[in-house]
Amino acid sequence: SAASSVDAFSDCKNGYRWDWGDGSVTYITDQNTEKHTYANFGKDTVRLIVSAENGCKDTAFFNLKVYHIVAGYTMDNTSRCLPFPVIFNDTTHSDTSVVSWKWNFGDVTSLTNSSILKTPTHNFASKVGAPYSIKMVVTDKLGCQDSITKQVTPWLPVTEFSAADQT
Repeated sequence: SAASSVDAFSDCKNGYRWDWGDGSVTYITDQNTEKHTYANFGKDTVRLIVSAENGCKDTAFFNLKVYHIVAGYTMDNTSRCLPFPVIFNDTTHSDTSVVSWKWNFGDVTSLTNSSILKTPTHNFASKVGAPYSIKMVVTDKLGCQDSITKQVTPWLPVTEFSAADQT
């Protein structure tokens, strides 16, 4: 939940109107606490109108920002003959600093199938398990996470030859 509030006096029995700033409004008559989940990132102003039994009203405003992170990466090679190294470059977009990267190269034959580096390199040496699904999970300093998975396909070299009958 991106916003939560509690009425410290809890004696307003007539109602609470929450305008979440994202187009949704919640009307509550019997609770002084409400939670709301935002579907999109950005800045919003939350407005709470409290109505007392005597008809008096008061309004409180709260500015908030919903942060986002969108994982992304590029590969310098996506389809080559075995064995081949691939350099992965992080292209994540985030409102805050990215603090961790977790890579899984999908290469079950490798002893180095994972990495926590921002820009790792992995050497694909076997066609076992191909095409490989490479997953990166990123986390920002607020704990927000996103992930992305792409594939890389190795190819075995094809050799052609012919022999003339020499008999």
